[in-house]
Amino acid sequence: MAIVEAAKEENCDTIVFGRKGKSEVSNFDIGRVPWKVIHGAKKMTVWMVP
Repeated sequence: MAIVEAAKEENCDTIVFGRKGKSEVSNFDIGRVPWKVIHGAKKMTVWMVP
């Protein structure tokens, strides 16, 4: 939740996550941290970049 709190303090409206390595869209499992950010960032847009 530190990522969400930092984004709120900076008045951000978008959070972007990237992934290490190559990934196929059909097998796009997000990790625990992005999952928590998605649910914690209620009024922000969250992008996941494969």
